[in-house]
Amino acid sequence: MMDVREHLSGRGSEDDIYLSPHSDDVCFSLGAFASRRRAGVLLTVFSVSDYRTGKPDPEVVRAGGSRPGSLRAGEAGVLATTLVRMTEDEAFAGRCGLQPQWLRLKDAQARGQAPFGASDAREIARSLEQPLMRALLAPTVGRKAEPRPWLFCPAGIGGHVDHVAVLMLVASQIDALEKHYRIAFYEDLPYASNPSTRDAAWQLLRQSVQPRELERCRFDLPDASAQALKMALVNLHPSQLTARLRSIAAFTPATGDSPSPHEALWVLQDRHQRPG
Repeated sequence: MMDVREHLSGRGSEDDIYLSPHSDDVCFSLGAFASRRRAGVLLTVFSVSDYRTGKPDPEVVRAGGSRPGSLRAGEAGVLATTLVRMTEDEAFAGRCGLQPQWLRLKDAQARGQAPFGASDAREIARSLEQPLMRALLAPTVGRKAEPRPWLFCPAGIGGHVDHVAVLMLVASQIDALEKHYRIAFYEDLPYASNPSTRDAAWQLLRQSVQPRELERCRFDLPDASAQALKMALVNLHPSQLTARLRSIAAFTPATGDSPSPHEALWVLQDRHQRPG
């Protein structure tokens, strides 16, 4: 059987799903990995957003304004920010060969909810069950059972209520989802660059999937070229960047005193260990 890391290092499937709580999460956490695999769907869950570090670029807002569909955002600021972030989503997806999709749910700020402190995550996860499971299972109708594509999910590192809610929903539906997908949890960056934050979240992730086990797969960014690619992808989300988030250190999981740049997945071990 092919080693799981070797398998993940190859080209992806058009049926792979990269599950992103917000528009930047897959890019920040797994962008270089996604750019190598060059296939799949970028599914952003909480795409209606009221979070940005600066004012939106009017040109970007105008470019996004012709996008079809209704966002149903209550304030002009939410609408403007949402359009900016969806445009950033599209730029990242296009660079990596992904198809962007949006569930058009409100993020914590747009809901008027504190983003950190996961006490409300369970309630949000329950509200996610119908729309998210529909989005994940609808593409499987009529699809051959093997080989299964990959579902890449946030590990909930950092305690953002939206990230934790997505993790809880996926963890609660593992039995249903693993019939159709191999499942892996990515280390949420930049949150995972903090060692204490990363260590605390690992305990939650492990508990969430018990009695299943997880195998960590590390994907190094070994040289200046690989690291420059990663940061070029990060820079496709300028509305979310601060001065601290403009170095590769902010996007490196804290695995030791001087961790080398890399991205990481925790792969769920199949109950039946089926190939694919």
